[in-house]
Amino acid sequence: MPPSEEVLAAIERYQPGDDHWSDLDDLLNRLWEAGPPEGAMVAETLLRVFERFPEDDGNGVFWSILHGLESLPEYEPALVASVRRQPVEFTVLMVNRILNVGQVRIGEVDGRALLAEVLVHRLTPAQTRQAAQDYLRRHQP
Repeated sequence: MPPSEEVLAAIERYQPGDDHWSDLDDLLNRLWEAGPPEGAMVAETLLRVFERFPEDDGNGVFWSILHGLESLPEYEPALVASVRRQPVEFTVLMVNRILNVGQVRIGEVDGRALLAEVLVHRLTPAQTRQAAQDYLRRHQP
């Protein structure tokens, strides 16, 4: 198994101990050491971290994930799939950041329509629903 696949597998299994996220930060550093890895599997693995911990910020580590994802080419289809699977604050924030730069389409999907989906998704946490509503209001034509 190539080193990046080993790191991705470790990220997939990661569980913080006592709200201690430095081991995840170390794994992310190992992943990015050789430059941004390619492939949809990278984006999917990182987005699933957000999904597994929907009301957490990883003591700031999630921002590293967000910035890493944004550096990947073609991460947007994986983002759309993640939002539709399990809307969480960080993925909804990523949709907002895309809309903030004037990009309306995220892959094949209208970003505003994706935010509207979040409002009615049965798994959306209340805080995420409120954020999506605020972002949607901000980006209405």
